Formats: sequence, C-alpha cells, structure tokens
Amino acid sequence: MRSRALLALAVVGCGCAASSTSPSTSYHPTCQEDERRVYAAWLGPLEAGRETVVLKETTSAPPRFCYPTEDSFRNWTWNGRAIRVHRSTLADFKWANRTRVAVQIDSAVPHEYICAEEARRLLGGEDRWKEFHQKHPHSHGFYTLSRVGFSRDGTEALLYVDEFDGPIDDGPRFLLFWKFDGHWELVAAN
Repeated sequence: MRSRALLALAVVGCGCAASSTSPSTSYHPTCQEDERRVYAAWLGPLEAGRETVVLKETTSAPPRFCYPTEDSFRNWTWNGRAIRVHRSTLADFKWANRTRVAVQIDSAVPHEYICAEEARRLLGGEDRWKEFHQKHPHSHGFYTLSRVGFSRDGTEALLYVDEFDGPIDDGPRFLLFWKFDGHWELVAAN
C-alpha cells in the first residue's frame, strides 16, 4: 500500500498525464526526462549559430483557438510520406498544457531565462526591446515553450513554440518529434 501511494505521489508530482483526470491514452513514465530531451532536440539545431537563447521561464499553452486537431497536420510530410499525428499525442498535449511549469532544458547551447512579467513588458513596445537587447546582447529575442504532449507508446511528441523578436510576434509553430533509437528528432513543423 505504501509503495502505491509513493508511486501515485511521484506521478502527480512531476505533472505527468497519468492521473485520474488525464486522458486514458497518455504516456508518461518518465515525463520530465522526455520533456527535457524534446526541448533539447528543438534547441540544439535551431540555435547552433547563435550565442545565447532566451526563454520564458515557465511554459505557455497556445491560445485556445490554436489548439491542434487531427486535421491541423493534414499537409505534413516526412521523407515524402504523409504524417498523421496520433490522437493520443493530441489528447496528452491538451491535458499537459492545462498547467504551467518551469521550463527545464538540458542543453549545451547557452540559454537564459526571463520571467513572465519581463516577457509581458517586452510586448508593450519598441523601447522595451532596446532594454532587452542591452541586457541580452547575443540574443535576437525570446521564445515561449508549451508542455510537451506524448503519444501513448512514447514514440511521438508535440511541442508548441512561439518566437518574439520585437513588438510583433514572429509566429507560433507546432513541432512534431519522433523517437528514433532513443533520441528525439524533429520531423515536421508548421
């Protein structure tokens, strides 16, 4: 009985999708570790040429009207084949993004965090971006990341990334990752 209680506490404590309110299709035996690995898979190749990546310190869910459906990815292809995003991935993505958590990235790419208040202030005008670039001279802007949604079998992951480099949002993107030989690889983006 005690071991069941500890297991339940461990699962709830990491924000995994394995609670009684989560979708029955969710996969999260090692959610924090896999989430960090997906973040690192996104960060590494994207920022290889830049010196510093600035990230908002907590996750941000996409706006409600942007939540993906199976039809959202109809035109995605990988190696000439159509990609179909698993329903379990979409369900887990929606479930995971009900809460915000601290972004934790294990990456050799230099990165810094800004608080939500600073991120909000930056969207207020051009003058604030001058301050940002003085404080972070080796960065072009900042990113917000969502929680990662995983497929039931743990081989697919969905991430929402929004990039800001001035008073206007550069545009959000959904990124789809597949796990190959234990490593996450980006296979599609919109």
